[in-house]
Amino acid sequence: MKYIALYASLTATLRAVIKVYTDSYGHEKRTQITQNLKEHPIRLTQQLYTVAISNAINHGRRELNSDDLSIIKYIALNSIPEDRMLALKALLKGEFNCDGLPTIKKSDLVKALNISDYRAKDIIKNFGLLGICDIEEPDEAESDSGDKYYIGEYSMTLKEEYKWLLDKEVWGA
Repeated sequence: MKYIALYASLTATLRAVIKVYTDSYGHEKRTQITQNLKEHPIRLTQQLYTVAISNAINHGRRELNSDDLSIIKYIALNSIPEDRMLALKALLKGEFNCDGLPTIKKSDLVKALNISDYRAKDIIKNFGLLGICDIEEPDEAESDSGDKYYIGEYSMTLKEEYKWLLDKEVWGA
């Protein structure tokens, strides 16, 4: 039951609409998550629980097991936008930082998803806005001639609260 609620929360978050708009003067770009379009995890938890129970009953069982979690995982991950689902999978297969959390650089995301640098940067920023990952941005520097350049690259690291995605129970399902 714990994982059903966790998947519901993750799915609701990853399905949230992010709206980018420009203020009335056109000088400043603001990014906002459109809260009224974000699904409530409680409602999704109930729907996923109903699917899990139905699957158990269909197989002659009265209790949930890892087979039911497998179906929940499949439904949850395949009901979010494809680019976010693929980015999450790439992140979870990426390198791990010193805290044991998966992290992925923009260049690795470009390779994994076969997308442009711009799109990878956008996905990374969205994961930060959604609160799934901590984002690291490159440092801006200036050369002697006045040209600007960047040191490092965009990367994202899964937040501690989503570390449950790495549990053996989740991947075994």
